[in-house]
Amino acid sequence: MKPIVWRDYEPEDEAAVRTLQFAMEERVGRKMDLPDLDREPVVVTQVGLTDGVITHCLYAEAELELCAAGIAPLSAEQMEPAVKRMREVADLYKIRIVRCYVPEVMLTKSKRGRDSAIERMLKKLGFTRENESMRQFFRWLV
Repeated sequence: MKPIVWRDYEPEDEAAVRTLQFAMEERVGRKMDLPDLDREPVVVTQVGLTDGVITHCLYAEAELELCAAGIAPLSAEQMEPAVKRMREVADLYKIRIVRCYVPEVMLTKSKRGRDSAIERMLKKLGFTRENESMRQFFRWLV
């Protein structure tokens, strides 16, 4: 295996990175998002070179993780003022995506097949449930 040399992304790397992105989309069979790699909310971008050619790209984008605690689920209407405030703050940081991880047990459909109260509330607030083709991996840094 040839060594990969990593360095910070530069604007002139954009065409090579877009080529990598298109190839990745072909492999996975779906469009994938690619933000401006030298602007917020992207925090850092690295390109990997093999024999002087860009063969890899890795970027970190700031996102919000929405967390909640309470004595019972709330409706979208009850949550709206807090969500509105969080959106205002997200806009200050140019955040493009908010994720909300919900324990599977809280997403159990009713006996009639109706979505759980939490899922109904999140959908009304504009959240989309990821499909089975995407899996979450995470790593705590602290």
